[in-house]
Amino acid sequence: MGSSTTQIAHEFAIFQTKNGVNDSPNIGNNEKPRTNGFAALSGQPIAVVGMGMRLPGGVRTAEQFWDALIEKRDCSSEVPKSRYNVDGFYSADKPGAVRTRRGYFLEDDYIGNADLNFFPAIPGFEMDELDPQQTLLMEVIWECMENAGQTGWNGKDIGCYVGVFGEDWHELAAKETLSIPRVHAFANGAYTLSNRVSYQFNLKGPR
Repeated sequence: MGSSTTQIAHEFAIFQTKNGVNDSPNIGNNEKPRTNGFAALSGQPIAVVGMGMRLPGGVRTAEQFWDALIEKRDCSSEVPKSRYNVDGFYSADKPGAVRTRRGYFLEDDYIGNADLNFFPAIPGFEMDELDPQQTLLMEVIWECMENAGQTGWNGKDIGCYVGVFGEDWHELAAKETLSIPRVHAFANGAYTLSNRVSYQFNLKGPR
């Protein structure tokens, strides 16, 4: 840990000791903890050197994203037939029904359509089970590297941090209880996304 991180941890430990804070949250304690140590981190510079993306409205590049913002474009669309039959779920007044026919969707169908030549290091049997989020993420990471002009990442001490929402593929695969593939644990879980990128691109992480 860096010196600023160590200082924050030290201050927090002192705060806990002085105020009798235990490991369990005290709902009735209205006293706010000291957070002045975190101010030191807020001023750290962040450089965005490359971008890759897949967004609703067919946005795939930073230029297209910028144009969509400038034009104030509505990137929503009708629910694709490949997602679900919106006619069977939509109702303007029925309780529990879907109240809209529109949403924000990626135009490309990534399920079962990954470019196998792009992932030669992943065996075919594993690709069959792989969460589309993983293949999509690796494609976008590659484009991000290209956009930034980065070529010397192989084997370097580079960290990978991924924010993710939802484990739909994992939940669907878990319902098949009679045949759970051996790659299920690391092919579907959101917790494997950053590790998948680090492994495929041989990123060694910060040390």
